[in-house]
Amino acid sequence: MRAELEARPLLVAVAGLAVGLASPLDVAAFPLLIVLLLLVRSWELKRLACWMALLGLALAPRGAMTPLRERSYFEGTVSVATVPRLYPDGSTCEVEGPTGRFSMWVDGDRMLALGDVVRVKGVLRPLPDGSDAYWHARGVSARLQPASLVRLAGSGGVLAWGVRWRAAFVRFCGATMVPEAARVVDAVCFNVSGELDTETRTELQRSGTTHIVSASGLHVLIFAFALQMALVSLPIPRWAQLLLLLGVLVLYAAATGFRPPVVRAVIMAAVYAAAYLFRREPDALSALALAGLAYLVFSPRSLQDAGFQLSFATVFGLALFLRARRPARGGLGRLGRGLVDVARTSLAATLASGPLVAYHFGMVSLASVPANVMVAFVLPPMMTTALAALAASWLLPSAAAGAMGWVVQPLAGWVLWVVSLFGSQPWAAVEIPPFHPYWIAAYYFVWLAFWRRVPRPVSEPVPR
Repeated sequence: MRAELEARPLLVAVAGLAVGLASPLDVAAFPLLIVLLLLVRSWELKRLACWMALLGLALAPRGAMTPLRERSYFEGTVSVATVPRLYPDGSTCEVEGPTGRFSMWVDGDRMLALGDVVRVKGVLRPLPDGSDAYWHARGVSARLQPASLVRLAGSGGVLAWGVRWRAAFVRFCGATMVPEAARVVDAVCFNVSGELDTETRTELQRSGTTHIVSASGLHVLIFAFALQMALVSLPIPRWAQLLLLLGVLVLYAAATGFRPPVVRAVIMAAVYAAAYLFRREPDALSALALAGLAYLVFSPRSLQDAGFQLSFATVFGLALFLRARRPARGGLGRLGRGLVDVARTSLAATLASGPLVAYHFGMVSLASVPANVMVAFVLPPMMTTALAALAASWLLPSAAAGAMGWVVQPLAGWVLWVVSLFGSQPWAAVEIPPFHPYWIAAYYFVWLAFWRRVPRPVSEPVPR
């Protein structure tokens, strides 16, 4: 493992930055820097780790966030700091103002976008009981309920386009499918999970399939693959296809709320595209480290976000423990290999994210592998058909509505059935009592101790 670390300075850099950002929050994080310095032998890498740790200390949020305890009147100008999260009767987003950061609820279908500047008159309310830790990690001190709201300046550009794309998709799904299916497809394609009922949310968590309704690298991969298949038919150079692909992925990231998993996947896609353009071999671990550096520098508080931690830990585990294999021969062979690969991927992801899931949610799913195998083959056709139908609805509305009703809706029904089948079983998940975060570090230390470099398979010659 030491050789893998020393061969990738970006991994050392992001590890040092993370330690620096975490140190003001928990002094116990500082010894991790000593462990990092002992792991690398090069003095250049030791200095890099120290400088990045100092940068993390400089960027780390200062001062303790004091939650509001009593209602108070608010009037002032705030800027929208997150992409609004949609619900049946409104939306919620986080806003920054001169006096702090608040969670703001907006009634009705009024659409705000990340970067909008609004004038608000309303009431500040205390945070819900028991939620201080979650909101503290995001720097939010109160809930803002507007009585009046006036947009002073719009963000425009890709941010506004992404919000409009997402809103158009939600309206389209609602008009072409039954409500239960529409809610699932909205959540899978654009992270609009606010309309899911409590029972479905619980079953998703217990079955280990929550990630399918939370935009992640998997969704970016499916969308990028489908888009690339469409772009290769255009009579344009390969470099132009890649630039167009990345532009649409950035728009998709804006539409899904710039969530850490999506931003990470888009940055990694950009690295892979650059490697192709410059005739270089892409490296998953270096691309992941670059994505982590970019996200943490621009959003230091993300280190405390469960989505950020789960996304990067999962991809790190997949990059280390999954290896390419020779393609199977024959239709049944390819199908069997596909099922095995999905199971291996699900198991590796579960092992990589397990301690973080247990720490943040107090639960570990035992049904994640079979549930994900049964769902995995449904997501690509469901996503690609739904997104293609939305694009076709401008010219062929009847055909687009038919595709949603005859293809997408049954696939969404299958997802709900699988989630309910596994999530309702008493053995599907086990409760985990609270524990100290240092146990997470110990787990990953032991986990990585079993890692061994596996040589790539040699391609067999094609028979003539």
